[in-house]
Amino acid sequence: MKKFSFLVFILLLNFCSSDSEETTNENIESQLLEEIPSPESEIITSETQKDENPGPEAEEIEEETTEDEESEEYYEIIDEENLPDYSEHIPGTFLAEHCFFEGRIAGEYYEKESLSDLGIDEELNQQYFTKHQQYQDGNIQCSPNGHVYFSIGGDVLQTSDIFKPESQRRDLYGLSFYDRIFSFYDVAPDAQNGLWGQWIQAPDSHPFGPGGGSIEGGLYVNHKVGRTKFPKYMASGATQFYSPDSSYYGWGFFERRTDCECYGGIQITNRVLNTPNLISFDEQQNTFDDDGGIYFGHGWFALPLIGGDYRELVEEPSEDIGKLTWTFFMNSAQFSGPTWAYVPEFWYRRMDTWNIYEYYAAYSDQTKEIAKKYLQGEISQEELDGYITNLDWYRDSANNYDYESAPPFWVEEKNTLAYKTQSYAAMGSEMEPVPAFSYRDNNGDLFVKVFPPNVPNKKDKEFFTLDGRFYDVRLYNHFQDLLSGKKDFSQTSIDDYSDQLIIEEGQKANPNLSPTALSLEDVEDLSEFSSFTLEWNLRLKAEQNEYGETNTYWDWTGVKENQRDVNTYYKVTEADNIEDYRFTSVSRDQAPEELIDLQYSNLENVVNFTPHIESEEDLELEQTVMENDLENFGISTDPINYTCWLCDSDGCDETIYETFLDDGSTVRYRWYRFKDQPTFQELKVDYPDVYTSEYLDELQKQIENIQSNWDSSQEFIPTPKSLTNVRLAELDHGLIVEPPEGLELGWVPIVIEVFHPNGEAQNSINFLEIELDEDVYGGFVSGR
Repeated sequence: MKKFSFLVFILLLNFCSSDSEETTNENIESQLLEEIPSPESEIITSETQKDENPGPEAEEIEEETTEDEESEEYYEIIDEENLPDYSEHIPGTFLAEHCFFEGRIAGEYYEKESLSDLGIDEELNQQYFTKHQQYQDGNIQCSPNGHVYFSIGGDVLQTSDIFKPESQRRDLYGLSFYDRIFSFYDVAPDAQNGLWGQWIQAPDSHPFGPGGGSIEGGLYVNHKVGRTKFPKYMASGATQFYSPDSSYYGWGFFERRTDCECYGGIQITNRVLNTPNLISFDEQQNTFDDDGGIYFGHGWFALPLIGGDYRELVEEPSEDIGKLTWTFFMNSAQFSGPTWAYVPEFWYRRMDTWNIYEYYAAYSDQTKEIAKKYLQGEISQEELDGYITNLDWYRDSANNYDYESAPPFWVEEKNTLAYKTQSYAAMGSEMEPVPAFSYRDNNGDLFVKVFPPNVPNKKDKEFFTLDGRFYDVRLYNHFQDLLSGKKDFSQTSIDDYSDQLIIEEGQKANPNLSPTALSLEDVEDLSEFSSFTLEWNLRLKAEQNEYGETNTYWDWTGVKENQRDVNTYYKVTEADNIEDYRFTSVSRDQAPEELIDLQYSNLENVVNFTPHIESEEDLELEQTVMENDLENFGISTDPINYTCWLCDSDGCDETIYETFLDDGSTVRYRWYRFKDQPTFQELKVDYPDVYTSEYLDELQKQIENIQSNWDSSQEFIPTPKSLTNVRLAELDHGLIVEPPEGLELGWVPIVIEVFHPNGEAQNSINFLEIELDEDVYGGFVSGR
């Protein structure tokens, strides 16, 4: 998993953004409002909507709920050591030994010099430092001297066909879980943490990764998208080997605005907002810690909504079979059903253009000329395909790739998630380590301070995920029956088209240690105990039970209730080798005083998702990109195209609506007729033979049928039976919306901006940085 993340990181280094100064959010907002005619420029807040709207109810709950009404156990945990407020920026508390200085003192430059060597700590006469402090003509920078991996690992879940011969494995058409929602970290670390998720990818699309797309996400902790009590849920995908412009409708990687030509998401439900700062959960709800917790049901399913047709159990890659519309379903306390989806074209849109840029520097001069002619429109798609497929390095599938010579590779449309998936999916966590501190007292004794997560431990068996299921082609064909009118539209339960996941037992690295024990995994200098890495011993177990459900859980059997928490302070018994180091829990009173107040920092700012309006800085960058496109490839481009956001009064309600989330952010959105939402605007241009007026009218009728017949209480993903009373988690009430009068059917809400009063506007834009030949730099190009 770590190698996979590293590969993604390397790829992202190829992309860059504008270095322009940021336009203030207030200026952008004023530009947005200036574009709207006066009578329709009213901003409707959740307070001004009709009484049925859950927005005001959420505010009333926030005002009326008292601390006493919350779970007593929860407050016993978070108040234990006067922990910082997760909703605020925490600058951190560090000792001088955790800090260095970089900059100039009396004209002399110092690079990463310790404070004690420069006498700064004595001069300032302060015991503690924050993560960043200015000093003379430089900066003091501090960081913890250790880390702990609190990853969620253990038994591995697999699809049921994984051990069959490859030719007999069924294609995957869906994957679903019920995830437990609870507060994992008291203070979220800087790095992102995926607590539980999945990776659904197309097979053999690219030799080095998901060139044909990847559906990822899951329970996610990173306060750049809002400081929340609970993890958020990320339901998203990426195309073209993690293109940073991968976008539902508006924003891509790094929370940056994306061009209309890149959108692949369509909003289906008229009840739940798809906000770019992810799915959040109501912070006032009872989490029932003593009684099994609360759960969020979710699943990704391949439906025949767009270009669909009946399919076989196992399909060979082909562009002549029914297309896949990957759709996200949820089951929460307020809503059950399909929410949003990716159109099939998202996975292969401008794929040949991407292929050209991906390996451009490695092509022969003749291939480069052919590529330029294609970009310039001088040769057709068929002519390009005829040329490429006759090259000696061309392979129809990554399955035949020559890794030794590592030639260029050409991703084919048929090998993307629009047509094909693997027979399995990776599942689990992808987590970064949490900062930790060590300190040696005057007696020479070594202590560490860690910041453990809050893992449920009231019962011997505490579930984390419930009823993990794999779905085959029967699900796809079932929805084809529903959408074509061959089945009653009320027959929505999809349990019959699935199998429970199977279990591959994991092995504990330290089976002789208790579940909450720590072990030393790595250290830079054993004698100094510098740059150390610890790991906890708690592992998930999995079970298949009498209900035909596959669950994961933490097993506390045999562990006394007062020993189930990972402690904060430990005394270290040192040894000559890493394996023999031991960590013994001590109370706060037994730990050195210098260690008590140490605290890592969290992110300084959340991110504001800015509206799609070109600033002066955007225009300057766009001009540079246009010049590079013309000089390098002889093409005229429109690198920043936001025309799909123009609000046509026939298919777009010009009124801007506001709702408010528990993390303090304001979400602004508009209502669009389904077929007129931004994604379809550019699809009509790129695929005029597919997205005709007649076809869009048919889609509009299907969505109106879905919205009118599949109400928010309809069950699609069956509620698990493993718990006597499965309580569904409440979404943040600000995500729940009501269509305005006259727009009740066939209209959908589309977010245009997310603003937080303490947020930092993200005004950068992703552009491709290209190499034209070996050591020949081509600058930033549009890449489209």
